[in-house]
Amino acid sequence: MTRPIASKAVFLMTACLLAAGLSLFEYGELRFVKTAASLYTARGLAYALLYAAVHTAAVLGLMVVWSLRGRVIAATALVVTVLSLFAQHLTMSLFSEPLSVDHVKTAAEAAVSTSFFLNFYAREIMESAVKAILAALACVYVSRRTTPAVTGYARAFPVVALACAGALLYRTAGVVGPFPSPMRAPAIVGVSAFYPALYSGGRGDVASDMTPIPDSAASVVLMVVDESIAADYLSINGYRLPTTPFLESIAGAYVNMGRAVSAGNHSALTNMILQSGLRADQIPDAPQSALREPNIFQYARKAGYRTLYIDGQASPRMFVNYMRKADLETVDDFVRVTEYALGGPVYERDLAALEIIREARRTHEKLFVYLMKNGAHFPYEIQYPPHRKVIADPAPAANAAHQAMKIEYANALRWSVDDWLAKLLPEIDLSRSVVFYTGDHGQSIEQGGEGTGTHGKVADPPLSQASVPMLAFGRMADEKLRPVAHALQDKTSHFQLFPSLLVMMGYPEAEASARFGPPLWKPLEGPRVFVSGDLFARGRAFRNVAD
Repeated sequence: MTRPIASKAVFLMTACLLAAGLSLFEYGELRFVKTAASLYTARGLAYALLYAAVHTAAVLGLMVVWSLRGRVIAATALVVTVLSLFAQHLTMSLFSEPLSVDHVKTAAEAAVSTSFFLNFYAREIMESAVKAILAALACVYVSRRTTPAVTGYARAFPVVALACAGALLYRTAGVVGPFPSPMRAPAIVGVSAFYPALYSGGRGDVASDMTPIPDSAASVVLMVVDESIAADYLSINGYRLPTTPFLESIAGAYVNMGRAVSAGNHSALTNMILQSGLRADQIPDAPQSALREPNIFQYARKAGYRTLYIDGQASPRMFVNYMRKADLETVDDFVRVTEYALGGPVYERDLAALEIIREARRTHEKLFVYLMKNGAHFPYEIQYPPHRKVIADPAPAANAAHQAMKIEYANALRWSVDDWLAKLLPEIDLSRSVVFYTGDHGQSIEQGGEGTGTHGKVADPPLSQASVPMLAFGRMADEKLRPVAHALQDKTSHFQLFPSLLVMMGYPEAEASARFGPPLWKPLEGPRVFVSGDLFARGRAFRNVAD
């Protein structure tokens, strides 16, 4: 009797140790410990314990698989484990985020240049492969030494656990963090296979009745979509730390519409909606109209603009945020900052974007630029130079870890928003140009990420994940917005940007509004909304009411 009990105790203790080891391997940290520290509440501790329990239970199931005999079974289990650990480690190395359904979708749909990817990321690929093989062999060896005799009943445990992972993944549109990658990765691939493929063909043409009037257009139209910018953390909107002193010093030179609501709480959602002109009443977009209808670049081309799309986030030769190879046909110049300025720290990417804009301005008199910045994406401490850590004033917080996170974010905002705009604006003739500035989504910083990250929560996301700034620079934008700025303060939406851009390009306001809704200077007829989950309703998608 004593021996079976001791054997089971060793089995459970080994599973706990393997769960901790896999968490360190997959994330570079004990994920459940970080969760407890970041949430700093009793609720956070309970969530962390639950996370650890689910992770350990999943590892128990995996240990049963790893201990099974038979060459075919053992070889299959080992190969799946190696591939899963490899995919997770490489994804964390390249993107600092865990493997998700979006990564599988992107790999399948983005037409990535395999040879370039293998060459450019050869070191990361080799390192991840070696580590995955060693970790998998260790898991198999330890499991075979410590797992009790496997009965028919116990063999069903891994199957049930994998089914639970797949069901949870489908229910949450890809959120399966508590499960280790040897269980999560197969579930992600399996669920992704059932999603309908995204439309990959060309876009339709701009309607013939949409006719711009060149004399009423700005010479340069610049749409700046910054990354992870929370409106509540800008001092121009009343935040106590000095995150935007430059913008405060030139308050009369632009229009601040306050806290707008983003189109989505994730970068891909927002950028596709902003580029496609998808209306709020069209989401979730099951017909995939956002991929079939003409985008903002086609409208700009018809208005006589040279179009430039600057991607400050994508790795070389890769696409992000639903960008497809077919979309390159709609853009005159598509520049990935990582290809333009190879190497160097992450925080210099947005400076390189400035250089790209300067070069385009020198060669093209009439220019439309869509800039997707690198911005202030977490981890915040790498998004600004060490010498620009100018904010150190303690921010009110529940504990030291949360306080440090808020200070790091404040410094990232100071660099990404205030310092960057201070460099951009002297380059633009605002008497003949228009600049719209916003963020792609907000941040759940006061909530400590709510256990699911700072943004991208699928079900019931907090409004903080969709609260973004809305700034407009330039004489034409000033004439439209300043008279209504007070009345519409904190009442605008991303869904108003597409028609606003069209008007600045010379399209009649009546035509733009009829197709895409009211511009920024007109009140919305209904409540503001934002989408979470999958834009194209593959799995879970929600229209969240902000007002």
